[in-house]
Amino acid sequence: MNRSSSNTPSTRLPLPNKPSLRHSSTEDFLNLLSGNLGRLFILGLLGLSLWGALAPYDLSVFHFVNHDAPEVARFEATMAELESTSTLTLLFDAGPTCSKRALATIHDHGAKATQIETCIQRLEHAEKRAGAILKNHGAIASFGETLSKEEALGMAPLMLDDASFATLLKWSADASGTYDEELRDTLLHTQSALARYRWLDLQLKGELMREALSHEELLSLEHDLRMKALEVDVTTGLTGQPAVIAHDHVRSIERFQWLTPLSFILVLLIFIRMRPSLSTLLAIALSLALSAGATFGLMRSFFGTLTIMETLFGVLLFGLSIDFAMHLLFRFREERHVDSDARAALLRTLNACWRPLLVGAMSTSAVFAALVLTGDKMMVRLGVVGAFGVALGVVLMISMLAMLWLRFPEAKDSRNAKTALKTFLGAMTRRPRLAMSSSALLIIGSALASTQIVFETDMSKLIQRDLPPIEVASTLAEEFGFTSSPWISTHNHSDELKKMHAFVNRDPRFSKVESIATLMDAHQKRSSALKHQGRAIENHLKTLEVLFELDDESEEVRIGIQILQRLIELSEEERFSPEALPQSLKRRLLTPSGDSVARIYPTKAGLDAAEARAQRQALRAEGFRSSSVLAVIESIFAPKMSLLVRTLAIMLGLIFTMCMIDLRSIRLSVLTLVPVVTSVVTSLGFLTLIGFKMTSLSIMILPLIIGLGLDDGIHVTHRYLENPRAGAIEAATQVGTALTYTTVTTLASFGVLLFSGAYALENLGWVMVVAIPIAWLASLTLLPILLDRFAPPNVLAVKRSEYV
Repeated sequence: MNRSSSNTPSTRLPLPNKPSLRHSSTEDFLNLLSGNLGRLFILGLLGLSLWGALAPYDLSVFHFVNHDAPEVARFEATMAELESTSTLTLLFDAGPTCSKRALATIHDHGAKATQIETCIQRLEHAEKRAGAILKNHGAIASFGETLSKEEALGMAPLMLDDASFATLLKWSADASGTYDEELRDTLLHTQSALARYRWLDLQLKGELMREALSHEELLSLEHDLRMKALEVDVTTGLTGQPAVIAHDHVRSIERFQWLTPLSFILVLLIFIRMRPSLSTLLAIALSLALSAGATFGLMRSFFGTLTIMETLFGVLLFGLSIDFAMHLLFRFREERHVDSDARAALLRTLNACWRPLLVGAMSTSAVFAALVLTGDKMMVRLGVVGAFGVALGVVLMISMLAMLWLRFPEAKDSRNAKTALKTFLGAMTRRPRLAMSSSALLIIGSALASTQIVFETDMSKLIQRDLPPIEVASTLAEEFGFTSSPWISTHNHSDELKKMHAFVNRDPRFSKVESIATLMDAHQKRSSALKHQGRAIENHLKTLEVLFELDDESEEVRIGIQILQRLIELSEEERFSPEALPQSLKRRLLTPSGDSVARIYPTKAGLDAAEARAQRQALRAEGFRSSSVLAVIESIFAPKMSLLVRTLAIMLGLIFTMCMIDLRSIRLSVLTLVPVVTSVVTSLGFLTLIGFKMTSLSIMILPLIIGLGLDDGIHVTHRYLENPRAGAIEAATQVGTALTYTTVTTLASFGVLLFSGAYALENLGWVMVVAIPIAWLASLTLLPILLDRFAPPNVLAVKRSEYV
């Protein structure tokens, strides 16, 4: 980069013989860095970094949940009443040969029954093997078994739908004992879901949603269960919120393990294009490592553990700190070209750069800190790590590079990179009125479009794609009509249960309700129907008993006898007795205190926060105080437009305050914020127009857009104030190369998120990829035009020495 006076006349004054107060302060700073205190500072940060590197990761389920939120607190209270904690569901799959389609191809009833029995036996063997592992696993409190074959046959008259029961009743009174295919499948448990699949509920130890399996424990458990089940040709899979979150974290960390080096390589290639010395590269790398490590150490000191949020911030900090290094490197080379004395050039660099760098970094830290005010635990955590990490990053970068260049100055760079940039900026600013009017129209149109922002609220679409637990959950929903996220309420009056059933039957949001009232109604209606057919059923039973005496190996006859015996018992029972229920049903339908439990299953199985809100409000409108893990998902992923607006207002207010403190001018502060406002509004409007959906995590990227946008603008403004008479376009040209490189490195750092495999992280990447170039363009074109036209009248009269 050619900074020769022949190309660009220097307006800088020579260093005075007697140092000014500012130069004296910079000298003291350099002496401090090269002394023992500087070494102790680095050693202290190194120790904090090692402390952070050894921190345990917290991958517990919903560790970002606000447990004080009313709906979350109610869900926890409901689970406490049921004496339940977080659960997993273990699905056994006997394979496609046991599917309904495969079994339908077998026309011989004997062969079909044999195949069905073989499938069921394999599932039972796999379940026993899994039980041996689960009983001895430290994280599993208990696991609920499905109904045994005998229990299922005993409960079948009450659990069948009306059409199936009518078929059963007809067969029970038919002395010929002829099964039709539908009845055979129903009574012998030969439905596809029951012949191919079986599932178990696993209850975890620990407090609800605060402790869960670590990803190592969960993967180890899954592996052990899979290996045992494969011994009998059965595959297994886990689902449930703990499994989904843990799998998502594991896959995210795996991706970041190669995305972070990829980001580093891309930035390194850009640095190679700049041709810095090896020592400068090492100093920058050490600054990045120390700032990230010390930040992690601080987070461990505050919170005890690290989370996926700190892993993500490692990528963010990398992109931010590189910007600081770029500005210092370009300015130092420029000063070296003017003054061959390396120490004097370094003094000039620090005097010129410390204010814009510090204002940019402190503003970014401030807007990160503003996330703490949202009250959202995830944002609070990012706010703390961002505020400290960015502030430490700029201090380290200035210190490390200053210490290095005191001993090993950067070589002069004779290249000229400003000619093409100056031509570009000249073309973009040739017609100022057209540029301002078109920019105003773009901002207004984008602001209007931004009011139509759509949020993606489906958690299953925000996490990593094709997760095994999501596939298992889909199978359960398809085969059993079962989801792991029903709405749960407890009742001590049968009238409340009847009202609940009536409401679910007429509301399309819900598919069914499961409660003891279902069995009570079935008992009342079906025992009456059985009494009218009592004599015919007894005759049918006698016929089957005779057949069984002739062939006691007939499984079909034996099961028929058990069914008829159970029907006769049911017709003789005067009232339904909950105490007679199998233990597995008691756990689902009754609380430990004896109250009834109602589980309301949504029509749409999934993890959509917007759907969850609609369902919760519908239940509340009917007076039902039901709760679900869906309410927890709603608290995290529900649309937060009001939070977005409030957070934006707070952040813009903070950076305006920072600009006022630095520039001491309302007009200059407003003008410097133009690139920030343009970037945020235009990028949000553009993404909205193309149908892009925001997420609750998108709010967390705002500090970066605002901080980086201000960083570009503040450098242009400060360079303009160094020599107002040269004009703002010349100022933009002088810092334009550095801003261009910082923009490219930022895109390289955050662009890798587009390959993260998770929509939420890809969303962050797209917002950055769109917003940062807009901030760059606005800083180099729109801001200079505005400064030349609307800067305070006294700026031209200010002596340059006050800004040097």
